[in-house]
Amino acid sequence: MSCQVIAGFIFVLSIAEILNKQKILSSIFSYIGANTLTILCLHVLFFKFVTAIHVYLYNEPISILYTHATGATTANGWRIIYAIVGIAGPIALRYLYLLIKQNIVKLREVKNV
Repeated sequence: MSCQVIAGFIFVLSIAEILNKQKILSSIFSYIGANTLTILCLHVLFFKFVTAIHVYLYNEPISILYTHATGATTANGWRIIYAIVGIAGPIALRYLYLLIKQNIVKLREVKNV
């Protein structure tokens, strides 16, 4: 078992070194890493949006939305959609929040001047 752990560690470390050389991928993963808490807190909400689309497209019972398991909706490439929406959705929502917050601060500064 310890050989598997060491091999896994070396594999992950090697992938990290390869990604570090790719500036675009490195910056993308760095940005995702900086927003991990946002993704962790909001990904389930965005998963429900994907599940709702799946329910609508395949005429499935709406009760699927009430369950935590998404077994039926993870086939045929839906996992990729879940991953993309589960990461990009929370980041986009955070970006929108910060943009609105920045504009409110600017409006307050203009009113106070």
